[in-house]
Amino acid sequence: MVAAKWYRAAAEQGHVLAQSRLALLYEQGRGVPSNLREAMRWYRVAAEEGDGPAECSLAQGYFSGKGVPRDLLQAALWFRKAAEQGLPIAQNNLAALFHHGWGLAPDYQQALHWYHAAAEQGLAEAKNNLGVMYEDGSGVPKDYTEAARWYRAAAEQGDSDGQYDLATLYAAGRGVPLDYESAYFWYSLAASSGHARSASRLTSLSKIMTARQLERTQAKLAVQEKPGERSDKSQATGLLRLPEDK
Repeated sequence: MVAAKWYRAAAEQGHVLAQSRLALLYEQGRGVPSNLREAMRWYRVAAEEGDGPAECSLAQGYFSGKGVPRDLLQAALWFRKAAEQGLPIAQNNLAALFHHGWGLAPDYQQALHWYHAAAEQGLAEAKNNLGVMYEDGSGVPKDYTEAARWYRAAAEQGDSDGQYDLATLYAAGRGVPLDYESAYFWYSLAASSGHARSASRLTSLSKIMTARQLERTQAKLAVQEKPGERSDKSQATGLLRLPEDK
């Protein structure tokens, strides 16, 4: 409560960082009653002063309809402002709007541009989303090898969607050699993070693998370090996930 009191005092004096922090306290209900409408009010105040994280949070509010009426055009506007300031989450989310036509006319080139911008900053989800575009041939020639490259980059950062998508390519022999052991390995890592579709794929895959293949893969998994905190976990909140259609 003390922190909220001081943040409010500073926020009312026009301190942008305090405005953004006060909004976060209201959003999370820390030291103040949870109040999404009040959170979005303060995010807007900070966003209008050019605070990038506040712009991104305000955009997320408009996208989800939490604390403000759902408005995809407003979401796109504020994601763009934050993306242009270099925030990788905003870049990924703006790309997703262009990719799927959420509130914007579909534009694969814009989607590719912003996914690349976020991926170059190390955002695993953006790397996986690029893989999806190459696998589907959205705005680029269909290229399973390039899709596998991006899925692997995301998978190696611990992104469960990337692990699942890479495993699926191994299971089908697309862009990588057909390799049930590698497929089982990556599905297992994704499943260990709670990825439901991976768990069901493991059941199916285990029925067509030999006992020796399963033994080798289990041995490899046994020495694999348990996935720890992801390198980009601090950025994970507020990411727009792609539709699950695989």
